[in-house]
Amino acid sequence: MAAQKTQDAANEKIAKDNAKVMAVYRAMANGDTVPASDERKLQEYDKDLYQAAKMAQSMAQLRTKQAERKHHASQWDEKEEQAYNAKMKELGDASNEAVLAIGEGSYEFSSAQKENIVEIDSSGVDFSSMKVMSLGSGVTGAYIDLSIYTR
Repeated sequence: MAAQKTQDAANEKIAKDNAKVMAVYRAMANGDTVPASDERKLQEYDKDLYQAAKMAQSMAQLRTKQAERKHHASQWDEKEEQAYNAKMKELGDASNEAVLAIGEGSYEFSSAQKENIVEIDSSGVDFSSMKVMSLGSGVTGAYIDLSIYTR
C-alpha cells in the first residue's frame, strides 16, 4: 500500500513536471524570456526540444521589440522542490541508519549466504498447490514454509 502511494506521488510529480516543461517550451517558442533555471530543466528533459525552443525563441525575438516581450516567473516552486529534496534526504538517511543498525557484518553475511545456496531436487513437488502472495508493484512470489518441526 505504501509502495503504491509512493509510486502515485512520483507519477503525479512527473506529470506536473512534464506540464511545466511544456509551458517553458511554449513561452520560449513565443519569444518570451524565461528564467535560466527553467531553460536548464527543459534542456535536462529533452535536448532536442530545448534546441527547438531556443531556435523558435530567437526567430520570435527578431520579430518583436524588446519592450513587447513577456517575462515569466519560474514554473518550479522553490519551496516545493526544497521540500521534495528534504524528504528524499530524510528517506536516504533512514535507509543509511537501517544499514548501520544491521551492522558492518551484513555484507559478509550476505556474501556467505550467496556462496552457500544449494539446489534442491524439486521433481516431486506439486507447485500448483503452493500459496502465492503479492508484495506490491507487480512483485509476486511463492510462499514457502521453511519451519523445522522436531518431535
